[in-house]
Amino acid sequence: MMPKLIRNVREQPKPVSDVPGPTTTAAAGLAREDQLAVNLFDVGRIDKTIAQMLLSGKLELDRSKVIRVDKDRMDETGVVFSCKLLDAACICDILRDHDRKAGEYPTRVYVRKKGCAKFVRLTHDAVLTEVVNGKPVLRLRWFSKPTASAEVGGKPAERIQF
Repeated sequence: MMPKLIRNVREQPKPVSDVPGPTTTAAAGLAREDQLAVNLFDVGRIDKTIAQMLLSGKLELDRSKVIRVDKDRMDETGVVFSCKLLDAACICDILRDHDRKAGEYPTRVYVRKKGCAKFVRLTHDAVLTEVVNGKPVLRLRWFSKPTASAEVGGKPAERIQF
């Protein structure tokens, strides 16, 4: 005869709401005033190795987070970056520079500035970052003016080279 198993109440799993740790990007300290997005169709033409290195874990892939810049054009659909704004801008610059060197049209990038409701497509020649004193910083031409909590001139992004 098999003994009866008694479950200890203390060993029961905690409900999800009691589990410590951030559950949203805002709670994780990644909330910001400006946002960047990259074109969904252009992401599909990026080399798989480059996409894996640069974009893995940095895009909001939830269907509800997909943006439509132009309601009449299906190819103007984008996905928002979930990483820091400076990191996202550096990634966009790397992707677009790679496209230009390959003779392709640069990956389409969209920006939503603080206080604006819509994402706006950036021009094909837009460069989002520049190096100042050996650190990448956001170009204010494309983003809102910095506030005390802005990432402009902050900690350098990861260095990624090909």
